[in-house]
Amino acid sequence: MRAGDDRYALARDRGPTRRLVRDVVDARRNAGPYFFGAALVIVVVTSIPRLPPGVAFAVSYLWLALIGVLLFDSFLLSRVIGRAIRDRFPEQAGSLRGHTFYGIMRAITFRRLRNPRPQVELGQSV
Repeated sequence: MRAGDDRYALARDRGPTRRLVRDVVDARRNAGPYFFGAALVIVVVTSIPRLPPGVAFAVSYLWLALIGVLLFDSFLLSRVIGRAIRDRFPEQAGSLRGHTFYGIMRAITFRRLRNPRPQVELGQSV
């Protein structure tokens, strides 16, 4: 299953379109893992007692900026996934919502923790 063999994969991971979505997500850098790293830093900073009001104000806007970056990256990823599916599997172009959600959830996960493992390298064309 970890190797990406469809015979052993979960039902959500089976099929050529899901493999394409995995490859598209795994070939690009995504904002999700960086979001979690920055969120950890923000949580640690905000746990400091007697945080100056200016820093607390800046951290609030940093949260909004991080969420905005994550949403923007998800939007771009959904466009890339939709274009790839429409190009290679035109008969399934009507059911993009599930594939897009699958890709976004995979993009948020750290690369080392993705299951099945990434089959493409970063930057490789799909």
